[in-house]
Amino acid sequence: MKGLKAKDFTYKFEVTPGIRYTKRMLIKLDEIYTGQVEHNPGRVQGATRGGVARITGSLNDRGVDYTLPVPVVEELVTPIVANGKKYYYQLIDGVNRFKAFLNLNYTQWVFDFVQIGVGGVNRAFALETFAQIRNDHAPCTPHSVEDIHGAAARLIGSGDLDDNEDSIRDWVYLVAKNVPTQTKNQIVAQIIKDNEIPTVTSNWTDKTATAWAQQPDTKLPVEPDYFFPGHYFQDRIYALMKQYSETKQVQNVYVHVAGGSEEGIINQREKTLEQFDNFEQILRDVSGYVLMNGKLPFNIVGFVPQINDKEDPNTCVAA
Repeated sequence: MKGLKAKDFTYKFEVTPGIRYTKRMLIKLDEIYTGQVEHNPGRVQGATRGGVARITGSLNDRGVDYTLPVPVVEELVTPIVANGKKYYYQLIDGVNRFKAFLNLNYTQWVFDFVQIGVGGVNRAFALETFAQIRNDHAPCTPHSVEDIHGAAARLIGSGDLDDNEDSIRDWVYLVAKNVPTQTKNQIVAQIIKDNEIPTVTSNWTDKTATAWAQQPDTKLPVEPDYFFPGHYFQDRIYALMKQYSETKQVQNVYVHVAGGSEEGIINQREKTLEQFDNFEQILRDVSGYVLMNGKLPFNIVGFVPQINDKEDPNTCVAA
């Protein structure tokens, strides 16, 4: 593609553990060795036709988005010799984009150059971590739970990621910042389970708590009506109140909180009890108003305009 200039790309390279950014430069595609990453090791499903087609179509229809990250190469000290040719650059990130460039008959593109395994960080850890962080945002297709899980398993197996809960949690939270917290916690729990890693504390879900309560050896003072995740208090308090409304029975609640350190669990338990106390006071205030006025203490005035070309953008939509 003609007219590309490195200075036109505005994305600031995101430095990750063990990776050092050196420069941004326009280079020819046929000077880059892609053999070791042709299958896209950062993803369980590898490079996908759908991903390549999406990028190809975007470049063809909308042109270059200069705000997005550019592909990444490693400048090699010792060249790779393949098919009788010496390669001084190796593709590290951007497999799908590289394939899209070839589909469009591009001969050159702008790449970021990096050094790998610096600052005392193992090369394998640096590469796996970098791949997952880069796949955590556009223009990449978001990485899947399986992608993150697979990378962690490889690092644990090679000894490059410590096989303890804290290290695994820290790594998952590092590489999956844009993944919902609940999903991150599920990934951590699955990695721990699949790799048979001993833990000081346990992570619970409603499903595992229910299974625990049904075990013959589990002795509880009363039968559970509801397993309440304290770390999702605002999401679940409505469901708990609704269950009481439907049954007209006082609910026996057992609480579980997000896993972590012993101190962290104790603090979360205390915080959850405080939230129940605060919610009780809120209910007293709201109930008093409803008894006096026969309605909730809210005036639903209207809706903000959200349907373009059909709703007046300068006022609200009447409720």
